[in-house]
Amino acid sequence: MSEDPEPARNISGGASGGGATAEFDPADAGTRAESVVDRLGDLYWTKAYGGRDAFECLVRTILSQNTSDTASQPAHDALMERYGGVGDDDGGDLVESLATADQQRLAETIEPAGLYNQKSETIVRLAGRIRDTYGSASDFDVFVKESDPETVRETLLDMKGVGPKTADCVLLFAGGRPGVFPVDTHVHRIARRMGLAPADADHEGVRAAL
Repeated sequence: MSEDPEPARNISGGASGGGATAEFDPADAGTRAESVVDRLGDLYWTKAYGGRDAFECLVRTILSQNTSDTASQPAHDALMERYGGVGDDDGGDLVESLATADQQRLAETIEPAGLYNQKSETIVRLAGRIRDTYGSASDFDVFVKESDPETVRETLLDMKGVGPKTADCVLLFAGGRPGVFPVDTHVHRIARRMGLAPADADHEGVRAAL
């Protein structure tokens, strides 16, 4: 464990990002799933979730699809440097910049993340939809953080290129919504193997169990 220390900076948002600190107490767990989460949280890191800009979180999660953080982080940094540094402080410029971005240039910018042609097309399309529907990143942020969570999730899932894990990441990391547990292929496999969810549970079944 000492060879893989926790980052010095809380990338989940933390108290400075408006998130609420999660306390982990295995002794108070009511279910096996809660006990496992509490034991891991108590052992490794007490995180605080919420507070990220919703649109940037959406873009960042799309970049992370089917790749590692090591690959997606440079792509995110390059995207923000090229498209997110001009205009309003509320992030509205990022929506407009990406909605009007040349897709090929964006693809070249995010190449380290892999699947860059597909991801650039998705990002440009989503930026246009969010701009046309909400007007700006700040208005989209309000929608994600203050609207009914199920409504937010259904809206996100209605966007082409946004799957259940991506929608739940936005709800958790931007919205700070309780009871949200993003499920990727690893969580899906491990939760079933540990008996935290039924062995034949699909993605939504594992999400509901956790």
